[in-house]
Amino acid sequence: MPQNPRGRRPGPGQGPRTGGQRRPPQRHRYQQTPPSSRREQNRGSPNKARQDRRYAGDRYEERRSASHRRSGQAERKGRTLERKRTKKTSTGKKVVNAVIIVFCVLFIAMGGLMVWGHSALSSMYKPLNGGDVNDSNILPSGLTQDQVNQILPGAGNHLTDDLFSDQEVFNVLLVGADDDGNSDTMMLISIDNKHQKLKMTSFMRDTVVDIPGKQGVYRYKLNASFGAGGVPLVIETIERNFGINIDKYAEVDFECFRKVIDILGGVKVTLTQPEVEFINDRWKDGHPLTNGAGTYVLDSGKALVHARNRSSGMWDYGRTARQRDVIRATIEGFKNTDVVSMLKIAASMMEYVNTDMNPQELSQLIYKAPTYMNYEMEEFRLPTNNNLEEKTISQFGGAVLIIPDIQQARADLKEFIYGEGAPEGTMPSTTDRVRNGE
Repeated sequence: MPQNPRGRRPGPGQGPRTGGQRRPPQRHRYQQTPPSSRREQNRGSPNKARQDRRYAGDRYEERRSASHRRSGQAERKGRTLERKRTKKTSTGKKVVNAVIIVFCVLFIAMGGLMVWGHSALSSMYKPLNGGDVNDSNILPSGLTQDQVNQILPGAGNHLTDDLFSDQEVFNVLLVGADDDGNSDTMMLISIDNKHQKLKMTSFMRDTVVDIPGKQGVYRYKLNASFGAGGVPLVIETIERNFGINIDKYAEVDFECFRKVIDILGGVKVTLTQPEVEFINDRWKDGHPLTNGAGTYVLDSGKALVHARNRSSGMWDYGRTARQRDVIRATIEGFKNTDVVSMLKIAASMMEYVNTDMNPQELSQLIYKAPTYMNYEMEEFRLPTNNNLEEKTISQFGGAVLIIPDIQQARADLKEFIYGEGAPEGTMPSTTDRVRNGE
């Protein structure tokens, strides 16, 4: 074997060095060596193997630490996101809970209002039961049935059982009663959904009609039917004389009109000079009307005096026209009424109104009231101008109104309520009749 010139043994894997050969460069302990090269170098070198194992362990620990750091960061990020989601969920739950509470309060309030409303409407419900008719109250004082029928012959010849009706027209008889048990107002309010019109028909109280009593038929003034049998007899008398069906009724005390008008803040009515003077003479409240003829906003007291006025021209014709004026103005006032005022009006009417509309029917009517109030308003009166005979009868205490042709009166009324409107020539408008003194 050749000898090393310096007397050193060659290292593992080294052959004999020859002149001019240089030792290969040594690798740094941390300089990475490909796995295959390390395996070749580690053969037969325990120290080198230990160093590589330490190196590999260090690298493993570094990778594990990095992995742990990434895992910790991810975990912390996850907890942060979870807290955010929890916070959002908590906020969302609070909002949902608040909404649920609000709805619960609203439903409870609505339920209470409905219960109160049903109770209030129920207090006004007075179904018709036929009533008790007192024939003696039909007759004028000191006269018998035969005497009355001799003065006004033909009792019983003007009644009919053939009543006309239409599902698209709803007729409500409005009866105004005073403290003395008399009726100054008999007005049929017709809701015509077919033509979208609100129609008012006044029945003059001194109109001669056939009144069906217990002991027979009496030919006398329409107003006598109220004194003898109340609303049931009034309805039967109007239906059987004029041949139209009355669906429901509402009996209203005059005090009710005052309360309603007060809540509305008054009603706007146009007055003549005689009407102004009449109101100032009858209603002494310290605030007279001072501007002469013109348009005024009347408070409840003045409006009621005006509606009952039969002295400022046109006798009872003028009075029925004034009643329709006040009712028309009241309906106009309702158009601009808020919900609170409507509730006040409903509450104020309870003790002054009787009706055979049950709570469900009244609720439906109130619900549709805003629609009905926007219908065009028209008015009519019986007897009409072209089918009327005035006759003064001393035994009856004054003038009565006789309808010469009852069949024509029925046809005119049917045309007005169920058709397009009042037949031509039957009556002038309210304004023309009152203002021109016809």
